[in-house]
This record gives sequence, C-alpha cells and structure tokens, in this order.
Amino acid sequence: MLRSSELKKRRASRSTASVQTFPWQSRYSEPYKCPELKDTPGIPESRMRAFTLPSRVGNRLHYPDGTIKELPQ
Repeated sequence: MLRSSELKKRRASRSTASVQTFPWQSRYSEPYKCPELKDTPGIPESRMRAFTLPSRVGNRLHYPDGTIKELPQ
C-alpha cells in the first residue's frame, strides 16, 4: 500500500512530465498536387470546353468564375 506522501510524489511527477510528441507530428510534406486531375493527353480541347459553361441550379446559372445570373421566368 502506498503512503500518501509517495502518492503525492507520483502524481506530481506525472503532471510535470513533458508532453509526449509523436513522430508524425514533426514530419512535413508538400501538399498533394493531384496529377491525375490535369488534362488527359488524347482528349481533344473541344471536349474540355464543357467545363467553361455554366451549371444550372434552379433558375440560376452558376459560372466557373463564381458569377451567378438569374434566369428570366
């Protein structure tokens, strides 16, 4: 059985112990560049033109540059 003085010493040593760091916390790597999302060779530019067109959501047109236009009803 532990004496109260020994128990206090153990608790004090635990509370003042340095914080454990993990090896993955100190690693740094460059952000992922997503090479698979680049233009695929062999696909003609005419097929990629669709990505410049707006998307329709309800009565609005959402353009890739962020502009939104209301459609007349």
